[in-house]
Amino acid sequence: MICWDLWDFRNNVLHASAGPLAVAQHYRLNQDIEEEFALGTADLRKPDYPLFRQWIVERFHACDIVTKKQWLEYVRLAREQYEAPEAAVIVENSLRQAMR
Repeated sequence: MICWDLWDFRNNVLHASAGPLAVAQHYRLNQDIEEEFALGTADLRKPDYPLFRQWIVERFHACDIVTKKQWLEYVRLAREQYEAPEAAVIVENSLRQAMR
């Protein structure tokens, strides 16, 4: 029975929702979320603004790991899809010159 107890203890330390790995992961995700909030809606299209308007940083601290990861992924994808207005003008001017 001692082997089982030892395995159970180690398994709980590693995989419990309050275990050191989960706590470290929450800490890192919270840092990433705070960095995204510091950037705010810069480099986002207007349809993506609700990603920030519907949430506050403190509310994320109580969320589970999956929710934090999903929100960060949504924000990162939204930032990737953003095209700065001046970049669109440069592309358009390049196309005009190529057509001449």
